[in-house]
Amino acid sequence: MAHIIENNSYFIIREKDITSNGIASKMGCTFSSDTFDCLIERTLTKKSGKLYSGNPLKYKVLNTKINFDFISSEKPFYDMSFRIVRVKLDSDHYEVLLTNLDADQFPLSKLKEIYNLRWGIETTFRRLKYTVDMLSFNSKKLELIKQEIYTALFIYNFSSLVSYHTKIEKKDRKYSYLINFSISVTSCLDLLKSLAYIRPPENVEVILKRNLLPIRHGRSFKRYPTRRRAWTCFNYKVA
Repeated sequence: MAHIIENNSYFIIREKDITSNGIASKMGCTFSSDTFDCLIERTLTKKSGKLYSGNPLKYKVLNTKINFDFISSEKPFYDMSFRIVRVKLDSDHYEVLLTNLDADQFPLSKLKEIYNLRWGIETTFRRLKYTVDMLSFNSKKLELIKQEIYTALFIYNFSSLVSYHTKIEKKDRKYSYLINFSISVTSCLDLLKSLAYIRPPENVEVILKRNLLPIRHGRSFKRYPTRRRAWTCFNYKVA
């Protein structure tokens, strides 16, 4: 947060709710309602003493072993201010956000709109991690890891373009339908492999239209913990 502020930029960061052990529950905000907007002003320092540790609403004493780029022997104090806000979503759930945006220009209603904009970014990362399989890497060297990342981004962009340009016929159906992105990635990979091995490619558009997904609003699924996958040598995979 300090780096973003010093860069004259702005942030909105999701934080744990007030019922947990997150920042919002430790800053001494007064919660008069389910939603709130609390301005936090703290002076960060690594100096010890009753003057600082005994006044937690004004000072935040950092551990001397923690790296903090804006505190030094010449400048032992760093002033920081930000807002802790709690907004109610349409699903009757609450989200706590940390931000340095101006309260007059960005009230709770505006922050709620901005927070909703992040959904497309989160679904993109989910597809990159699980659908395109970028959750773990097969390499240990930095250059090879970068190569895997660029490959995953290429596959994601290529599959997204193919999905976007595949027209779905409008029919009298119970649900609206969309392209199955997992099928799109698999089909696009098969297409690229067929070009590499000089064999007749399959019609990707036909495959995608055959595997549409109905849009069912309001569905949610339990999130299960992911199992860490061990590194596998690329030569072993080829063999």
